[in-house]
Amino acid sequence: MKKILLISFSSLLFSCGSPTKVFENTQFDNIYKAQNSGKSNSGFEVLDSNEEYLAFVEKMKLDQVEDVHLFEPDFENNSVIAVFMGQKSSGGYEIEVESLYWVDSVLHVKTKKINPKKGEMSTMALTSPYCLTIIPKAKTIVLE
Repeated sequence: MKKILLISFSSLLFSCGSPTKVFENTQFDNIYKAQNSGKSNSGFEVLDSNEEYLAFVEKMKLDQVEDVHLFEPDFENNSVIAVFMGQKSSGGYEIEVESLYWVDSVLHVKTKKINPKKGEMSTMALTSPYCLTIIPKAKTIVLE
C-alpha cells in the first residue's frame, strides 16, 4: 500500500507542468510626469535609444524642461517607457509606474493611477497625464 501511495504521489509531482519562472526586478526610475502634452488615448510607448528619447522630448515639447535633460539613460541595458493615462476632463489626474515584475521573458509594468478626490478643487481644463520611467530592456512589455 505504501508503494502505491508513493508511486501515485511521485507521478502527481512529475505530471504537473514545469512552473512558470517568475522573478522580480524592481529597478526602475520615474524620471518625469506631467498633466499636459500627453496623448489623448491611454497606452504606452517604449523608447530604446537616445535618438528615440530625444525625438520624444522634442515631439512632446519638453525641450525646456530641465528635469528631462538631467537623465541620460543607459540604453544598452535600459529603455524609457512613456505611460499615458489618456485625455481627462479636468486636472487632478496622475499616472506613474508603481512596480515591475517578470514572468518568463515578459516584463509586466504595473501603474498607479491617481484621480481627483470627490469635492476637491481641480483645474477645469482638458489634461492628458503621462510619465516617463527608466525600465530594464525587454522584448515584450505588458502594461497593467
